[in-house]
Amino acid sequence: MSETDKVGLVRCPKCEKILPEVTDFSINRCGGCGSILRRPSRPPQTKTISSAPSASSSPYSFFEAFSFPFSSEGLLQSSAWQENSRYISRWRVVKHAVVATLRLHRLGTDRNWNKTVPNLPDLDLKSTIEASGTGKVYRVVNRHTGLTYALKEFRDDSSQRQQISADVQILKELDHPNLVKCYDVVFGDAGVSFLLLEPLDRGFSSVTCEFDLLTFAYQLLSGLNFLHRKRIRHGDIKLANIFVDLNGQVKLLYLGKTLSNTTPFSPEIGAIHDEFSWDVWSVGLCILKLGKLSGRLSESEDVQKQPSTELLRFLSACMQADVLKRWTAEQLVHHPFFDQLSHKKELQLNKEIQLPSIIEEKDLFNLREQLTSPVRKKPRISTEDEDRVYNLETPKDSTTHEVPESCIEHCNLFLPDCEFEKDKLVRMWIAEECFELGATKRMEDVGNMYFDALIQREVIVPSKFDNILRQTMYKVNTSQVPDGLLKQGNYLRITPSNMNEIDSGALHLTWKCKTLDRSFSDALKNFKQLHTLVVLGDRCAVTGQLPSDFFLGLKLLRTLDLSRTHIAEVPGSIGKLESLRYLDMSGTPIQRLPESVDRLHRLQTLNLKYCVGLSALPRGLGKLVELRHLDLDIISQLKSMPGGMGNLVKLQTLQAFIVGKKNDGCGIGELKNMNEISGSFSISMLENVSGAEEAREAVLLHKTYIDKLELRWNDFGDADSQDTAEILESLQPHFHLKELLLSFYGGSRFPSWMSNPFYTDLVTMTLYKCINCAILPSIGELPSLKILNIFHMENVRNISILFCRNIVTTVVNAFPRLEELTLEGMSALEEWTGVEDGDFPCLAQVSIRYCPELRLLPLSQLSSLERLEISHCKQLISLTEGSLPDSLDSLIIRCCPGINERCRKDGVDWPKIAAVRNIWIDFEKLGLD
Repeated sequence: MSETDKVGLVRCPKCEKILPEVTDFSINRCGGCGSILRRPSRPPQTKTISSAPSASSSPYSFFEAFSFPFSSEGLLQSSAWQENSRYISRWRVVKHAVVATLRLHRLGTDRNWNKTVPNLPDLDLKSTIEASGTGKVYRVVNRHTGLTYALKEFRDDSSQRQQISADVQILKELDHPNLVKCYDVVFGDAGVSFLLLEPLDRGFSSVTCEFDLLTFAYQLLSGLNFLHRKRIRHGDIKLANIFVDLNGQVKLLYLGKTLSNTTPFSPEIGAIHDEFSWDVWSVGLCILKLGKLSGRLSESEDVQKQPSTELLRFLSACMQADVLKRWTAEQLVHHPFFDQLSHKKELQLNKEIQLPSIIEEKDLFNLREQLTSPVRKKPRISTEDEDRVYNLETPKDSTTHEVPESCIEHCNLFLPDCEFEKDKLVRMWIAEECFELGATKRMEDVGNMYFDALIQREVIVPSKFDNILRQTMYKVNTSQVPDGLLKQGNYLRITPSNMNEIDSGALHLTWKCKTLDRSFSDALKNFKQLHTLVVLGDRCAVTGQLPSDFFLGLKLLRTLDLSRTHIAEVPGSIGKLESLRYLDMSGTPIQRLPESVDRLHRLQTLNLKYCVGLSALPRGLGKLVELRHLDLDIISQLKSMPGGMGNLVKLQTLQAFIVGKKNDGCGIGELKNMNEISGSFSISMLENVSGAEEAREAVLLHKTYIDKLELRWNDFGDADSQDTAEILESLQPHFHLKELLLSFYGGSRFPSWMSNPFYTDLVTMTLYKCINCAILPSIGELPSLKILNIFHMENVRNISILFCRNIVTTVVNAFPRLEELTLEGMSALEEWTGVEDGDFPCLAQVSIRYCPELRLLPLSQLSSLERLEISHCKQLISLTEGSLPDSLDSLIIRCCPGINERCRKDGVDWPKIAAVRNIWIDFEKLGLD
């Protein structure tokens, strides 16, 4: 019997040395040549292993005898592998094992580890801790030191690796006992890489009693609160990402923005979320799952297994349908549910946490019944998770907000007759740090909340609605904030009548003057501690140039308001205001800002609205990384954006972004990390985007604060190309968008995401001059669409059933909420068909203008139609073949010769419209005598 016939021995195929057979899931090296010997886990068998694999060898024998030097990059192309290629398709696990071993080697060779992290080639894979769709988590042991680690496998592609590396740098800095510690990332080949983590014992999958739920929830929330206090959202909280370490401590695994398996918030769960409240909701969902598995939230009649009152209250606080009423992670760690934890530690930040009101006992009775009863009736909250549906009753809740005294005092800046916008005062509060910020709140949201509270208390009162600005203007109520005092605390008002009563110790100064001359500049030099300067004056009388040294003595200035003054030039000394956070130059005739503005590194607000002479921004604007609000009409005022805008990741107010060339630092990829942009936002000159890959760099899905989005090409149209359609497909916005405007799109088809019914908040859609599209998008399933405007789509010949229903899915009633429909400038449109009974149940107003070829309309099926306007439709000879809806109240017909005469009193169609109360034909009102 040869040596290799002995049980448990194998021959190294490289040096032919006899070695013990590998029988577990680990990595062994040949003692002679250092080749790696590895085999899949299976019971030991007696085998005779030849020195080289033959064509008749089984995949197992091939794998046992196969060795490979890690220095060879052509491992998988080796002759030994090719000889056994016929087995590879049947035994893919062999290749995966080889590739995994190669990756483990590269983990150690491609990185420079420090002394505290083991050499990865010396790690033995011992077991699998967790297996999920996003990759396995292994337990690994260093064979030399005996130290244990966890190894997280994940899939990636080369385009993500730069961002993943940046995320891991953040992960390394996160140090909390309830967060899994990350040491480093190592990129492998074939799209699979690894994270080296602290040692973990097991995944968290079960509890035995309610106290286990309590300790689990508290530790989970402690880790989440740590993330939220650092303004980091998790986005992927689920049981597969929750572990227990060797000491029994609950650990939440956070993988960073790029690796988190985050999906858009589903509208079917019946609640509203934002990025931080979604984490809290997910915590509640995890606890519900564990409670169901343990029987604490099941239909059991055992009193001991029924959920406690505090548990129900806690779940209700986590899963409020109204995001404004849902508790934050910081509030939840102070919930009474955790009072029985003797080891509970108070947070150092905000020790006195104002908690929302606790729900009433009668509401808890309903909540308990919803959780334990097999028949659920009228649930107000429902969460869908695979095959299970959990339901909770939403209790009524109310929260009172105490406004900080500093916010009220700051109202002293405004004279009794001075009108201001809401945003102006809120941003001034932020610049002066008038209030403390909660863990997960945006400063502007907190400021708006306090502003509304002052309106309720009538400290601030509405003055008028500005039709030009389209916003409400406000004044300070002088009965609440005295206006007769020259000086109120640190606040000082100076008018021409009291120039001799200046108190230079004031911190906040409002100066009403007629000229900004040298005497004004000299007087300001006395205010060494000045934080706020508001200049009020007659814009026609104020001089147009400030002295060059105007700002040199205002080192501590935080707020500077020169709006609506006649200042034509700002001196370069403004760059000396190192503490400046708020700069308002709106309504001034300035034509440029000095380049020294890029030294205002603490600037949060830059208001340049109505500066009609301004045509460019400072080239170094991208250095102002604290900037939160850049307020100006970018489309009409600017020709291009300054380079480096992508650095402004805190920017919230930005009306538009003009896409330039990528090499100039103005490409659409600059938007990648600008996820705080809020309100109305336009992306212009999209013809400069080179392709779909560059368009995806904008990551519009992550910009969840945008309410209104315009995607705009140039007004010359664009030749139809596949690239244009793919670019628009790659610019999908988030699912809570409220308004969408598509202008000058040159593609021949609309993107698939426009038809997605998950756009549950989309109320208004406008399609303008999409001249190459011959078919309208199938948007009949959009559940909240109320206003639809379609202008100058000159290639559309007919509106068919595809407008209401796509070929994949069907709906019972198309356009269930649509109230207003406008079709204008559709020169080729001949007919509108495909409307079924029950479609457009809320459509009240239809306007059809400049459609000269139109011949057929489905008016008889629009059961809720109240107002109909048809103009310049020369080929239309009849309104409808049937009768008009009884709901029709107003009919306006202009320049439609085919139906004008038919609809008059002696015309053929008069009986169809005689019951309509208001009829206008060519500006002449008709009606019953």
